[in-house]
Amino acid sequence: MKKTILGIFRLIFMLGFGFFYFFTILKPDITIDRYDAVVTVNESGDMTVVETWDMTYHEEMRVRFRDIGYSKYPVGYPFPISTPNKASIDETSVNVRFFKDNEDRTSIIRVADSFTDERDELGYLIVCEPDVRYCDSLFVDAFDAGGLEGDVTFIYTYTIVGAVTQYSDISELNWRLFEYAEATVQNARVEINLPNNAYDIESLLAWGHGTTGNVEIPSNHQVILEMKNIKSGEFPEFRILAENSLFPNIHSDNIFLTNSVNKSIIIDYENVLTEQTNARIRVANFVFIAALAMIAVMGLLTYLVYKKYDKEYTPQFQGDYYRELPNDDTPAFVSYLTYMRKITDEVVPATLLDLIRRKYILLDYSGSDMTSKESNFKFSLNPEQDQAKLLSFERNFISWIFKIVGNGQEVTSKQIESYGKGDVEKAKRFQSAAKSFVKSAERDASKKKYFEAGLELKKSKVMVAVLIPIGVLVVSLYTGFYYNLNNWISIIISVVIMIAYMAYVNQIKKRSVEGNELYTKWMAFKNFLLDFSKMDDYPIPGIIIWEHYLVYATIFKIADKVTDQLSVKLPADEFENNQSTYMRSSRFSRGIYYNSLLHNVNTSFSIAKMNSNSTIVAANVAKFGSSGSGSGGGFGGGSSFGGGGGGGRSR
Repeated sequence: MKKTILGIFRLIFMLGFGFFYFFTILKPDITIDRYDAVVTVNESGDMTVVETWDMTYHEEMRVRFRDIGYSKYPVGYPFPISTPNKASIDETSVNVRFFKDNEDRTSIIRVADSFTDERDELGYLIVCEPDVRYCDSLFVDAFDAGGLEGDVTFIYTYTIVGAVTQYSDISELNWRLFEYAEATVQNARVEINLPNNAYDIESLLAWGHGTTGNVEIPSNHQVILEMKNIKSGEFPEFRILAENSLFPNIHSDNIFLTNSVNKSIIIDYENVLTEQTNARIRVANFVFIAALAMIAVMGLLTYLVYKKYDKEYTPQFQGDYYRELPNDDTPAFVSYLTYMRKITDEVVPATLLDLIRRKYILLDYSGSDMTSKESNFKFSLNPEQDQAKLLSFERNFISWIFKIVGNGQEVTSKQIESYGKGDVEKAKRFQSAAKSFVKSAERDASKKKYFEAGLELKKSKVMVAVLIPIGVLVVSLYTGFYYNLNNWISIIISVVIMIAYMAYVNQIKKRSVEGNELYTKWMAFKNFLLDFSKMDDYPIPGIIIWEHYLVYATIFKIADKVTDQLSVKLPADEFENNQSTYMRSSRFSRGIYYNSLLHNVNTSFSIAKMNSNSTIVAANVAKFGSSGSGSGGGFGGGSSFGGGGGGGRSR
């Protein structure tokens, strides 16, 4: 259970960290800390903008483009248009100042622009991106000023001629200061100053458009907009309606008299946008609350699933130690039970030792120092034993080791080690035999009914609950697209919970009542093997018993610790017992050579596996290399479709 819960939290942590790393650690190359603009509109309807960009460049760059759009009728403009009603940029008004680390370095930068057909640092003509009409680009090369890396400030000054449009009963300034930037603009403030007048403050109407923000009208000639986190696809856009008499000198081309556009129609349009914004806010709140509710619901469902389908049964045996074998299961079966249906690598040497212990396989003691890790152990089949009494996977093991690798009767550890090296057919036979052994062991072990019956069907039923985060994810994506909402938090939560829940349910493996009782005893037996030397009241049995115990110590990966205790606790004469099969003292050493045998067998099979894989990979690479190659009223959402546009870009 603890491993299961830890696995779930580990998965959630990894997914959460992945999103955190993607959105936070992998921070953008540029940070735009603040954008401030002071807009002054004169009596001719011309607009002078002084804008300040406070930015931080996190890597080396040298140039920035400020694209200034001045089209009054963007694509999708909802009202009739007047062809003569155009705006333009006063080229003589353009000015750029540059600060780095609070130091004015304007005098050592190169400023160029598109309206004089100048070129950038790469030799290309300076143009807006994309290159569109009614847009001019200001270019700054800060190479001589130390580049852009670090804290920098750009101050742009420019005048848009003919920014205001006058209708029959109202004048309008409908404008986007920019449409794109190098990064999210953290904070923005726009101050619009109109000509002084004697009208009541109620005569001045203003709306802002974007995801978040606030519009304030402190006087009859001033509007202030404040915004936060202006992301890609968003822009600081405003519409201001003022009395016609504020602009007595407006250019005639900027007067558009039509019954299709007037004060009432514009206000109605803005009211629709306001209602749409309110709807977006309601939808955004609903999605966020749904995501939070989903966390609670999925948490409760996961707990209920755990209680009913994952939590192990309470065993009757509650002791810390079990001083005898719980049953006579094979090491493969114990691995299957202990490691949740897995036949681990330790099953191979454990099965070999078990068959030696049961005298189906004979171990040759003659030869060189058997305590050496370089020893070459020789194994042979015992002709006096009836292999028909063995289980299917045990016969499979003998066939693998003796008939495929050996000569049918004998095999050495060095033969196992070198088998398949440089020979593709042998390598494939070795891998096929290994897989056959594992599948055979799993098939035989599955007959023991260690695990809950019908669990897969139950898991498929509770997996239906994943539709909850999927539903929230779909709603988040749909509303994000349809209402242009930033639903990233809900999307991330949905994806993390969906994956975590599916992974959790998929890995559920619950032991049966009998299986968990047996598992508990095996774990208590493992504890006994680790601590028996500390038990004063425990009479150490003979070597024959310990040869049996060590088979399971191998499965539990504690054989070295057990033999260390045995070398001290077991009487020396026990190692000379003629009935022992693989635990004997060496004529070259006083120690037992079980550890070297285990190490030798493990190493031989590991190297054999590696050699087989390497041989097959090398053959595939050679085959691939010789083949042919292929080819291959208030702050609202929505938009008033204001003029202007452009943005910032750096490199």
